[in-house]
Amino acid sequence: MKRFFFILFIFLIWYMAAMYRIPSLMALSVAQLFLLLLLFLMTRYFRNNFQAGFCRKRETVRKKDRIPVQIWTENRSFLPLGRYRLQFYSSYEKSRKGKRFHYDGSIDSKKREEEELQLEAKWCGKLYISLEQKQVYDYLSLFYSRVKENQEEEIAVLPSSQPLTVIFSEADTWENQGQGEGALRLERSSWSRSFKKKRKKGFRFIWIFPGRRNPGQRR
Repeated sequence: MKRFFFILFIFLIWYMAAMYRIPSLMALSVAQLFLLLLLFLMTRYFRNNFQAGFCRKRETVRKKDRIPVQIWTENRSFLPLGRYRLQFYSSYEKSRKGKRFHYDGSIDSKKREEEELQLEAKWCGKLYISLEQKQVYDYLSLFYSRVKENQEEEIAVLPSSQPLTVIFSEADTWENQGQGEGALRLERSSWSRSFKKKRKKGFRFIWIFPGRRNPGQRR
């Protein structure tokens, strides 16, 4: 929209200069042509001297946590870059549709900076974040130049950590802490041998199930 009004203003100046033959308007129209050409070439100059990418990659995060994505930008030109735009794409699977978002910024001449983007991990899985393209603009944002990128970062989103509480009953505690799994297996094996001996002698056992109405069942 800004470009449309600017070009409309240029044509209006040209019309008035041609209609009334005013030297000042004719000089202004010529200067506007040089300005448009200069702004267009400026975007090509910034495109060849502006670089961006990922830095300090983070491999794992927790669900519902903020994901800090570190990016770096560098302007190698002699002129400050007034506006640039980085377009990113995030998805949990490469084959499924994801979400696009962009980051706008500016950088001084001959300078390298690092920025941090904050994302939210809503689901568990492997999150792919890729830098699709970068755009540089002139000082009036009338023209821009676009460069496609192919940089990707993978982040594993783990389930949210919750404290685990274990409660032991008094019957499960052992007086001797030195007893382990072997001692428990020994007690069970001795109980089974005594059970078999008593069953051979003709004893009858009654099994009680507290969850049933019939309190006993003979076997």
